[in-house]
Amino acid sequence: EQGMPFKTAAKFTLGVAASTSAADSKAATAEADGLVAMYSDIAACVVADGKIIAALNDAIQPKIDVTVAGVPTAQEFKGTKRELKSGYGMEGKVDNNGDGVMKEWFEQSKAFSEYAVGKTAADIKGMQTTEANGHQITVDQALLDAGCSIQITGICAVVAQAAENAR
Repeated sequence: EQGMPFKTAAKFTLGVAASTSAADSKAATAEADGLVAMYSDIAACVVADGKIIAALNDAIQPKIDVTVAGVPTAQEFKGTKRELKSGYGMEGKVDNNGDGVMKEWFEQSKAFSEYAVGKTAADIKGMQTTEANGHQITVDQALLDAGCSIQITGICAVVAQAAENAR
């Protein structure tokens, strides 16, 4: 299941947010083709009484090749990381915190979404991280024990923003 079921008798609101970075993009020049590489984090949060009662996050990584003349030639987009599930290809390859647990991205995303329940936007924004293998991962042992050792800063930012946007 990809959804995040919840039940509440309280009045709730829904917020969504997205954040995009094109840091890996390369401008086309007279000598070389370019690449538009966008990395986007997206999230939705249900909030009641200032706390997250359900959250989902996802990410996309579309790429567009561009010729020296600035003409798009090829586009690569296979789906969101949650849609790709095991097809994303991360399981068994990335062990950022060295505990031997190497789950696929969608499983780590789900662990983060479950972890966010009961927290405020400020709690998520204030999550402490540490550098591991060139990535900023959580220092929260409960989240690490749940198998979430992926790069966390983008997810934190977009989940916190979605919770703040819930009005």
